[in-house]
Amino acid sequence: MKEFWRRYKKNRAAVIGAGLVIIFLFQAVFAPVIAPYDPFKYLFHTYLPPSWEHPFGTDNVGRDVLSRVIHGSIVSLTVGFLAAIISALVGLGIGAISGYFGGKIDEVLMRGTEILQMIPRFFLLLITVAVFGSGVVNIILIIGLLSWPGTARLVRGEFLALKEMPFIEAARSLGFSSFRIIFSEILPNALPPAIVSSTLQVGDAILMEAALSFLGLGDPGAISWGQLLGRAQRNIWRSWHIAIFSGAAIFLTVLGINLIGDGLIDALNPRLKER
Repeated sequence: MKEFWRRYKKNRAAVIGAGLVIIFLFQAVFAPVIAPYDPFKYLFHTYLPPSWEHPFGTDNVGRDVLSRVIHGSIVSLTVGFLAAIISALVGLGIGAISGYFGGKIDEVLMRGTEILQMIPRFFLLLITVAVFGSGVVNIILIIGLLSWPGTARLVRGEFLALKEMPFIEAARSLGFSSFRIIFSEILPNALPPAIVSSTLQVGDAILMEAALSFLGLGDPGAISWGQLLGRAQRNIWRSWHIAIFSGAAIFLTVLGINLIGDGLIDALNPRLKER
C-alpha cells in the first residue's frame, strides 16, 4: 500500500481528483447535517440570486438551491458507485470465464459482448428504463448491467495472456482446480486494468443518470443533479444559477473520477515499480 501511494501521489492531478471526490462523498454522506435548509421546503422567495442567506439562490418555487445540490449528490453518487460495482462484478465474471476456458464458451460470450457493444448504450438505457421503470434501484441495475462489456474484454485479454504463464502451468501440475486457479492465481494479477476501468465507469454512470434525469426519465421522487439541470433549463434566463451550480457539481465529480483513473493507471502499472 505504501508503494502504491508513493507512485499515486506523484501524479498531482490524481491527488486533486481524489480530493474532489472525497469532498463530494463527504457531502453526500452528511447531506442532512450540512444542508442549510430542507431541500423540499418552499421559502416563498422565488428566483433569488446567490446571496449570503442563499449562496446558490432559490429556484422557481422558492427552494434553496444549495440544499438541493447537496442532497442531489446522494442519488448521483449512489447511482455512480453502485452501478460501477455491478458492472465490475459482471465484467470480471464473464471476462474470467471467457478468457480461461476459451473455445466455444469464449466464442459465445464474446459474440454476445460484441452485440451489446454495437447497440448505442444510452438508447438501450432509455428503452429499458421505459419498460422497467425509473426508480433509483432500477436505474442502478440497468446502468450496471449495460456497462460491463468493456471490463469483460479487458479481463479476458489479461486471462488469455496469464493462463499460459509458467506459474499457472505449475498450479495445474499440482492439481489445483480451475476455480482455485481463476480466483487465487490469475484474477489478482488481472485486476489492475479492471480496477481502472471500473473507476472510469463511475463517471459514466453519473453522466448517464444525469442525462436520464435531465430528460425527465429519472426517479421523480428523488433529487439528483441531472434533475436540477433539467428543471433549470425551462427557465434558464431567470434561474441561470441552478444550472450553473448543478452542472458544476457534475463536472467536478466526473473530472475528479477521471483524474483518479489516470493516477491509478500510473500507480498500478507494474513497469513503474522499477522507478
